[in-house]
Amino acid sequence: MSCGRSYWTLPAWLQSASPYGDVRQVEGASERLAQDIPVIYLDESSQHSTHQGVCWYGRGRTSASALERKHGEYCDALLADALSAKESERELLDGLIDPQAMWTRVKAPLDARVAEILASRRTLKVVPVPNGEPGEVQYDGWEVSTVAVRQSFEIREDAVAFAFRAISIVEGRHIAQRSKLDRKKEIAKSADVEMADATKPGPSIQSMVDRAVSARFKKALPTVSRDLHFAYPVLTSRL
Repeated sequence: MSCGRSYWTLPAWLQSASPYGDVRQVEGASERLAQDIPVIYLDESSQHSTHQGVCWYGRGRTSASALERKHGEYCDALLADALSAKESERELLDGLIDPQAMWTRVKAPLDARVAEILASRRTLKVVPVPNGEPGEVQYDGWEVSTVAVRQSFEIREDAVAFAFRAISIVEGRHIAQRSKLDRKKEIAKSADVEMADATKPGPSIQSMVDRAVSARFKKALPTVSRDLHFAYPVLTSRL
């Protein structure tokens, strides 16, 4: 509830909890203010003193509960709308790959293409010569190729299967691309983990390299004999 820049007199129990008084009185007054009466905000631009003017914005807890309830209702409605939109999208996609719907889409261009093929696949019509010799034939115009007609029926029967095969090829390509992308993400993640391990507190990479080089040099260099007969004190004592 908006205050509309209205100023009211503070209650007596709140006036007794003056900021210049005991701190415990102020704390008790604030607790009572939050529980029993509306939240109070001071207007800094006002010339009124603390005891003269306050702005009442309605009960704080009630307003917060109402706002939280409205926000929850908004989120629920938004989620319901999103689910409804996804369901409509799923129904649309299912309708697009339905065999009958797919045949309806491919029938018109398929019929046009079949007509073009049949028109270009004509053969000469061979007929026997009337009152002619046995086996004597003649040509009587053009006719549509029976082979082309049979193939056109086969193509019509297999058109939907061809369409589903094309869909499966595209889906397989998408699956391969997604798998490749997932592998790249896994490699990048493992590289990030390894780099993070190298940046953790502990021996630096340079120190590890130095130790490895030192160990390799120790293995490569000849070892000093530990035979005491050739030690310096023994040799000098023999002189």
